[in-house]
Amino acid sequence: AIRPPNFHEITEEEKRAVAQLGVFMMDLPGEVEKVYRRQKALPFVLASEETCEALVTFARVDAKSRLLDTTTLRRIKPAALEDARQSIVYAMKEGCTLWV
Repeated sequence: AIRPPNFHEITEEEKRAVAQLGVFMMDLPGEVEKVYRRQKALPFVLASEETCEALVTFARVDAKSRLLDTTTLRRIKPAALEDARQSIVYAMKEGCTLWV
């Protein structure tokens, strides 16, 4: 492919700055899976509001993901708790990533 005239490779300093930002959104599901498999730990993802919205969208369309939206849990209601239980059980049975 032809590169535009203003294209330049990123420097080592720029690579370090990018690494400090964390994980790219597109790489996040794979990184979460990697942490779980290697460390047998549940990863905690700290993200901005925009990133969380993107994760919600991703979890709704990805076949290997299940979303447990806790924003609806303002008060403890039996119906909301049952929805949460169903999401957890489904993710466990199907081997899905559960995004809370």
